[in-house]
Amino acid sequence: MKNNQFSLYKGGIKSTIPTENITLEQLNKLVRSTDYIEKIKAIRAGNKSIKQTLDYVTPSGCFSVRNNEALLQRSNVFCLDFDHVNDLRELKANLIKQITPTLFFESPSGNGLKVFYCINIEAGSHSDYFKSFQNYFRKNLKLEIDKQCSDISRACYL
Repeated sequence: MKNNQFSLYKGGIKSTIPTENITLEQLNKLVRSTDYIEKIKAIRAGNKSIKQTLDYVTPSGCFSVRNNEALLQRSNVFCLDFDHVNDLRELKANLIKQITPTLFFESPSGNGLKVFYCINIEAGSHSDYFKSFQNYFRKNLKLEIDKQCSDISRACYL
């Protein structure tokens, strides 16, 4: 079964009950909109506390509450997070050459990249996919994925 919906949480990280479920297409429109520009500028200017107020998604599934035990349904989406990237343009080009992502965007800090892949949820668990992605990117690009991506209810800030 293919499910490309996952939970969106509005109001920041303290909001643990999803506002709605969205698709990758809707996420793409959100991150490309002007809705978050002022907050992102403030974060990149050094006001890191604003990050906690950003809306976020749990790309790996739909949840009743943001925690692993409250998973209602896995999505066919897996989000990787690469932190402290020196050259985002080079990383994007390398990712496209290796395994083309379905979607990617820069992290709110401006020095990381959120990378989304569509997966077959029947082929493996969330943990299986994390380990596979981790091994692949270590071996082929010498990149480390944020270990928190192994958490199925991991928040991804917009």
